[in-house]
Amino acid sequence: MLILSILCILYGLIIGLQTYGSTFYRMWYVVGFVFFCLYWIQVKQIYIPSIFKILFFIAISVAIFLFLLILSGYRKSDLKSFDFVLILGAQWKTNGPSKALRYRLEKAVDYLSCHPDTICIVTGGKGKDEPIEEAMGMKNYLEDRNITNQILVESKSTSTLENIVFSKQFVDLDASIAIITNDFHVYRAIRLAKKQGFKHVEGIPAGSHLFYAPNNIFREMVGLVKEKIVGNI
Repeated sequence: MLILSILCILYGLIIGLQTYGSTFYRMWYVVGFVFFCLYWIQVKQIYIPSIFKILFFIAISVAIFLFLLILSGYRKSDLKSFDFVLILGAQWKTNGPSKALRYRLEKAVDYLSCHPDTICIVTGGKGKDEPIEEAMGMKNYLEDRNITNQILVESKSTSTLENIVFSKQFVDLDASIAIITNDFHVYRAIRLAKKQGFKHVEGIPAGSHLFYAPNNIFREMVGLVKEKIVGNI
């Protein structure tokens, strides 16, 4: 438990040094503290009431269930033909797309090159630390790579939910649509889209950096719980 505690805290420190605009890495300090408490309880042989053991078991079970749901979004759908593809926005830096967005755009280039009749929707507004709207940067990126598909631009959204809600103006809800986003993000994006009335929606998972996988999946777990509580999924 002590080793796990130290690893979680170190991982949080590393993620924090490489993360811009997000404070989620602090959750790893919390997890590290929990593991340290478990270590301390084990060393001191402190009695734990049964109710806390039950709650801990429930928490672990829920985490495993959410993990499996997120993994289900890793299934590939990029061989199918869709009427639309929706590329979800992510941070656009002064030197181009962030790592997460680059994965999405590279997957979009691969798919759209093979499906020239599919209409592409790029979505994402301009954050306070971004030089341009994410959607405009994405459109330029695709055009620079000779994507000749019709590209529709939604440049007001600031979250995944808004990406989907604001893109409804372009789409017949009976049409088939694929959402291109990073693999760990696919399941939540599809659930949000279905809640908004999209009837034929699937995901095309783009890659992600393996080192950040624990942080990304952990964040998605928390995101799924939050979206469920507020009624978005």
